[in-house]
Amino acid sequence: MKITFCLPANSYRTIAGGYKVVYEYSNRLAARGHEVSLVLNTGYAFKNIIKIEWVRLLVCKFWVMISPRWFKLDKKVKKISANGITNRSVPNGDAVFATAVGTAEFVKNLDSDKGKKYYLIQDYETWECNESYVVSTYKMGLNNIVISRWLMKIMENIGVKSFYLTNPIDTGRFFVKKPILDRDSHSIGILYHKDKHKGFEYSYQVIRWLKIVYPDLKVKMFGTPKRPENIDSGIEYIQNASAKQLSELYNSVRVFLCMSVKEGFGLTGGEAMACGCALVSTAYDGVFDYAIDGENSLIIPIKDVELAVKRVSQLFEDEELLQKISRKGAADMKKRTWSNAVERLEYIIGK
Repeated sequence: MKITFCLPANSYRTIAGGYKVVYEYSNRLAARGHEVSLVLNTGYAFKNIIKIEWVRLLVCKFWVMISPRWFKLDKKVKKISANGITNRSVPNGDAVFATAVGTAEFVKNLDSDKGKKYYLIQDYETWECNESYVVSTYKMGLNNIVISRWLMKIMENIGVKSFYLTNPIDTGRFFVKKPILDRDSHSIGILYHKDKHKGFEYSYQVIRWLKIVYPDLKVKMFGTPKRPENIDSGIEYIQNASAKQLSELYNSVRVFLCMSVKEGFGLTGGEAMACGCALVSTAYDGVFDYAIDGENSLIIPIKDVELAVKRVSQLFEDEELLQKISRKGAADMKKRTWSNAVERLEYIIGK
């Protein structure tokens, strides 16, 4: 089949779980013999800094050609620098995907020869647009595919059908390399993100409290922005970490802390579990697609810094609980295979 994914402008420059998922599907579909194209919308890229349009378009084409720098795309995947997602920029095919709220209306307006129209919904993107517009994109008549059960529930509540396609974990990259008890006794991993709904402010409060109780605490942090200036100098930070670096980071800590307020799935939590970390996470909607409190993770109320400190301390102090959560989490993530996910996607678009 000829399959096209339409992506926002920043998808080729910004490391994000949603883009990572699309790139993984592209590679794996191409490996299975499908003709895959990525249409990257550069209609607004660099407009504030490059005023001559033909120069801007040339720069955009170059950026798309060398990107994404942070993910290795299969050479068989065709990348298209598109000055807007239009009938002119999107190739004819069998299936065409919107991958974010900002691409849904463009895909809706494409001609039918571009392929059957799908909408890969990876979060409730109310931070991008107002809620009424986000909901309106779900009602545009595209074939909605959701990555978590809470998103499916939203579709049901507004009377829209959807396909369920939960996110897999790349256990070829993320797996246990170092036994949990061989890692530093008081070690923790966190994600740094500027968006409020990712909850970094609460993660950092937890770290500051833990540091008082455990002066030898080792904190490993990663993210896409530059290292924030106002954090403890003792925190190790990796900017734009590769999959290999992330795997090594996860395998060097006993606990991974996620204080998200709202998130579609939470890929980093699943990856950390696959590497044997004991996950302590807030009860945001998306986490329940893979996390079970007391079995493969410890779940706390959203924004509850005090309880987060207690749960992390509990894991530091109770090695039996630590090993139980670690083993179960890694075992559960092994079941979330990419081969099953790709077969499920082929079934959906074939159907």
